[in-house]
Amino acid sequence: MKNKRLIILLSIFAFIILIVVLSSTVFTVHATSISVEWHISPLQFMQGQDKEIVGEIVDKENIIFYDKNQAISTLEEEYPYIKVLKIEKKFPNKIIVHATERQEQYAIKVNEKYYVLDEEGKVLNSYDQSGFDALGATPNRRPLVVSISGMTIEESAMQIGKYAEISRVVTILKNLSSGLKNSGYTETWQVINNFKSVSIELGYVSKLSLDTNAERNITLIINDVNKNLSAKVRFGVGLLNSSRLADKTNCNLTISYNSEGKLIGDRVDK
Repeated sequence: MKNKRLIILLSIFAFIILIVVLSSTVFTVHATSISVEWHISPLQFMQGQDKEIVGEIVDKENIIFYDKNQAISTLEEEYPYIKVLKIEKKFPNKIIVHATERQEQYAIKVNEKYYVLDEEGKVLNSYDQSGFDALGATPNRRPLVVSISGMTIEESAMQIGKYAEISRVVTILKNLSSGLKNSGYTETWQVINNFKSVSIELGYVSKLSLDTNAERNITLIINDVNKNLSAKVRFGVGLLNSSRLADKTNCNLTISYNSEGKLIGDRVDK
């Protein structure tokens, strides 16, 4: 009986100690205990904004209950150019935001505005015609212009800070980005330097056309974008850079599967 009473008293004492510990300011997250660690040097949009970034997610919450997912959502919506890789908790009260900066890779024109998206289809910014033209004045900066046929896109689908609400197109752009990365174009500037525009035809059998820079004037045409698009892009870019096509210009290169299920490239001069 005495042992039971002792266990109850110890349990109550442990609970009180736990409440005291959790209520302690030692475990409370403050602005001074939050830092941003950039996995690449922040580019022009995010330079010098670490203090403002921290200010968005400080709520003096106990680190044990700190909602990392909510912090990520808040940051990525308030600052479209931020990509939060993870939020790390370090006891007793330190928070580290691991981040990189999203880059403008694609541009979709809706009415009189150009909406720029990163490789994942997140809307980063919008420009009028003069503002978009000004991007071209900076080397390796102008995004690939994406033209889309077979679908009407409303401005309401292009909310800055959110992923474009055109899921089919976003999926195509993600797969295109994946194929380009796997082909060696790991940085946005490499993509922009080697290609100039993308056309997406949405139909029963959708098609994607990727135009190279002006010097080569080759259009890489991908048939049936719903099937292994990344692999087709990687195969097509490999052909573009192969010895038999390296010196070719002014042609279309169509990538598709043959009757034996093998990827082939068919070149036709323009």
